Amino acid sequence: MKRILSFFAVVLFVTSAAVASENLYDASKAQLTKTWFATGAGWAADNQSSAELVNGELLVHLVLGKEGQWQSQMFLYPGFVFEPGKDYKLEFDLETNNQLGGVTIKVGDADNDAYYYSYPNDNVFLANADTHFIAEPISATADVAEEKRQIIFAIGWCPAGTEVRIHNIEIVELGDETAVENVRTNTKTQKVVIDGQVYIIRDGVRYNALGAQVQ
Repeated sequence: MKRILSFFAVVLFVTSAAVASENLYDASKAQLTKTWFATGAGWAADNQSSAELVNGELLVHLVLGKEGQWQSQMFLYPGFVFEPGKDYKLEFDLETNNQLGGVTIKVGDADNDAYYYSYPNDNVFLANADTHFIAEPISATADVAEEKRQIIFAIGWCPAGTEVRIHNIEIVELGDETAVENVRTNTKTQKVVIDGQVYIIRDGVRYNALGAQVQ
């Protein structure tokens, strides 16, 4: 239990360290550069579903349902470039009218789908209530041209008629002190709020706010 509580102390430290940092997400410059929607019968293009960026908010309309992780993919240029050697935190609110089977967050090259960073390694399961999502650290690398670095939202396992709104998007650069702490912990963590309850997911395992593992 002591080790688990220590882990949560580190998570809280990392999360709070960048509170005062500038939000690098520029809604006026953000662009939805590419979208992809698969049909319920296979991976052929779904010509009915759509996504749009309105005042920096991502609005997704899934007309067809599908049992698959890559049902919809939205490539978002956030209005700035992720610089090599720096760490960032991505934070946003998600609203939906249906149960979402999973949401995957990636950052990478929108031209050839070669993701240079994936957070987390697995899909994030979200309930149909409002969800607050935090991903950190996002570490940029030098193997992708700066102008191609974009955020990829992949939403899957959704029933027909699903509406998703991703808003209050915030991206901040993590300071040197936080970066050192992240290296020391050597793990990826995420914090989500589901049905009003705070959960921490570490290495694919979900814990409640007291540090107890939950299903």
